[in-house]
Amino acid sequence: MIPIYILAIESDHDRDFMTGLYLDYKGLIYREILARSGAETADDLVQETMIRLIDKVELLETLDEKRLTAYVAETAKNIAKNHLRKKEGRTVSVEELSELPDPTGTAEDRVLGSVDTSALKQVWGSLPEDVRSLLRMKYFLQMDNKEIAAHLGIKPESVRMRLTRARGRLLERMKAEEVRE
Repeated sequence: MIPIYILAIESDHDRDFMTGLYLDYKGLIYREILARSGAETADDLVQETMIRLIDKVELLETLDEKRLTAYVAETAKNIAKNHLRKKEGRTVSVEELSELPDPTGTAEDRVLGSVDTSALKQVWGSLPEDVRSLLRMKYFLQMDNKEIAAHLGIKPESVRMRLTRARGRLLERMKAEEVRE
C-alpha cells in the first residue's frame, strides 16, 4: 500500500518516481532503521525517511542506482540515529566504515583512496559528525561538490574548502594514531 503522502505529490512524474522508490527501497529502509532502533518505532521512522526523501526528489532522480541506494540507506540511518539521540538524549556512534571507494580527482582524493581502512576505522568515531558526514557524502555517496552544496545549503565554492579541511583533520588523526602504535 502506497503511503498517502506520496499520493499527495502534485507532479505526476515525481509521484511515480517516489512510488517506485518506496516499493523498491522500503525493505532496505526498514532493515537500516530496525538495525539501529527498536521495532516499535521502525514503521514511523520508515515514513519519516520517505518524507525526507520526497524533499530531495530532484536530486534523487539524477543519481544512478548505486548512488541512489547509498543515499536512501544513509538517509534511513540518519533518521534512526537522530531518533535515538532525541529519545535517549545522547550521541549515537556511527557504524565503522567498511571501505573507502576508490576516488578520482585531486591528489588528496587519491591519498585518501589508498588509506588503510583499519586505521580509518580507528579514528572515524573521534571525528566530529560534520566532518564524517561531509566525507561520507563525498566518498560513499560519491556526490559531487554541487550536490553536497545543495544538500548542506551552502555555496558550491565552500564545499571544496570544507572537504580540504575535513580530509586534513582525518589525515591528522590517522597520523596521530600511527604514532601511538
